[in-house]
Amino acid sequence: ETTGKILSLNGRQIVLKAEGKTNAFTLPDNIPIWRRLGDRYQEYKTVPVMIGDRAFLQSDARRVTIGLIVQANVDGASFDRTSSFANWTRSYRADELVTSINKRNPIQQLTGLRPLTVDASQRIAQMEVTAEGGRTFILRGLPIRWSLNVPDNLFVFEKTVDPDGVDRYTFYGKGWGHGVGMCQVGAYGMAFRGYKYDQILKRYYSGVEIVPMSVAAGFSRP
Repeated sequence: ETTGKILSLNGRQIVLKAEGKTNAFTLPDNIPIWRRLGDRYQEYKTVPVMIGDRAFLQSDARRVTIGLIVQANVDGASFDRTSSFANWTRSYRADELVTSINKRNPIQQLTGLRPLTVDASQRIAQMEVTAEGGRTFILRGLPIRWSLNVPDNLFVFEKTVDPDGVDRYTFYGKGWGHGVGMCQVGAYGMAFRGYKYDQILKRYYSGVEIVPMSVAAGFSRP
């Protein structure tokens, strides 16, 4: 196994840095690619990666890459990690998901879900849904969480079968929202730990300057 921090990804070429050394690897087509969230894993069609994530490359005796695991960058403190909103689990029978999915996409039977891509915040950006007769369609962005009735798009899931033979989907996720801008729970966590308002704002909004409203509006007080 080879592990390191991802420096770049260009097509099937991935560059890792480990122990001060930089190495490039070519990913063969159709190798299994897994994303790690906590102690659970989810298989992806394409590499769900951000620069700075950690990669684990599995190789055979010929040093040919046969598998890839990507773990999101967890450097730094997670200020919302003690909140009840930080981690969640939702479990639904397939027929329950058919009801919620059917509000936006006509579907009679759910036979499978497959995540395709993730966005810059590691949330699932595209989810392939397999319906009756093998028909497929793709959910994108917010409709993923709306259709699956989950709090956020940052999740992995497992498919099991209930005793009566009906499929069940259990989602294990983090976060509660759209993943853009300031996290109110995280901001509270920073304030609770003594951070000032300007430190909190600059953590969530890069490149900003904090000035009085009178300056921003272009006038001064009399």
